[in-house]
Amino acid sequence: MKTKTHIVSLQGQDFVISAAAEPALLDHLKQLQHATRFRPGVYRQNVEGLRDVLLTGGSKPVSKKRFSEAIELVGLPEPRRPFEPITQHFPGLALKSSRVWHTIRYRSGSSWWQTLLIVVSVAAVLLAVSAGFTAVWLLLAGHQPQEGWSVVQTSIGPVRSWMVQPQAMPAWPLNWMSYIVYCLLFLLVAVAAWRLRQKKHRFVYGLVLLSSVVFALLLQNTQSTNLTIPPESKVITGSAAAPLRSKIAYLQQCGDEIPYVFDGQTNGMLFRQLRDDGFQLVEPLKTRVSDGSIDTTELCTAYDRLRRDHPKQNIVLQLYTTTADDTLRPYEFSDIGNSQVTSSYGLFAKG
Repeated sequence: MKTKTHIVSLQGQDFVISAAAEPALLDHLKQLQHATRFRPGVYRQNVEGLRDVLLTGGSKPVSKKRFSEAIELVGLPEPRRPFEPITQHFPGLALKSSRVWHTIRYRSGSSWWQTLLIVVSVAAVLLAVSAGFTAVWLLLAGHQPQEGWSVVQTSIGPVRSWMVQPQAMPAWPLNWMSYIVYCLLFLLVAVAAWRLRQKKHRFVYGLVLLSSVVFALLLQNTQSTNLTIPPESKVITGSAAAPLRSKIAYLQQCGDEIPYVFDGQTNGMLFRQLRDDGFQLVEPLKTRVSDGSIDTTELCTAYDRLRRDHPKQNIVLQLYTTTADDTLRPYEFSDIGNSQVTSSYGLFAKG
């Protein structure tokens, strides 16, 4: 009786195997694929090893026993370690990393202590630069416009509005001067760490380095303490403690300054105050949804018509919306992100 055989190829080499050996081959390849997932090189090396072992048996068909002995001899690769170094998979990277490390060690005096001092010095310089940029940013942020009227360009035209006095910059140790101190301390650390590589005056530079680090830690602790004052101990001062002051803005259109509810912080207050004073919607204006603008011609036509019967102080331009029962309400800042709420401009008049 003739034994049934199959031809399989392993890494470019054809083998004649018996039908009984085929399931063992398929099972081994399946286990090998699972063990070498994301490691194609290891898979290829294992199959090449299996091919070389089978070649030693000559050209006769591979029996199940012979194939089992070859699998047992080659085996499966070891599972991948959880923290296997990346340089094991990229030998070129390992070589470059090794060269860089040896260059640093050579230039630093071939000592781990010298290398550590270079790293500390470079890190301190970077921290000093970062602290310097922060100080400049805080210093520039402190030069804000004073309280008063200012003109802002909007989608419906220039608007003269009231600029509220900004809250004063925090005092030491939370203002820009503290970051200047950080910058100087880190520069001292960088210089001291660099000079410690030499044998002269090591005690002095070591003392400077230690003192600078201690002062930086004390400053950081002081800042943290000031930021974590219990709520019951905080006293609100300055503009944050003052009541909201609603002021009408003025839209510069139609050859005039139209009274306009513009301040997003107090628009709700002004809307209700004007409603209490008897202002009602008399001229709805078509408002584009895309950019929230209105047609200037339509605005001026409606405004000129109202000016025939109402004095200027009795006409106000407002942005409003309506509730489900068609009640008018102010368009709040929180409505911007709600696609279900639509806004419209309208001229409100009194009397």
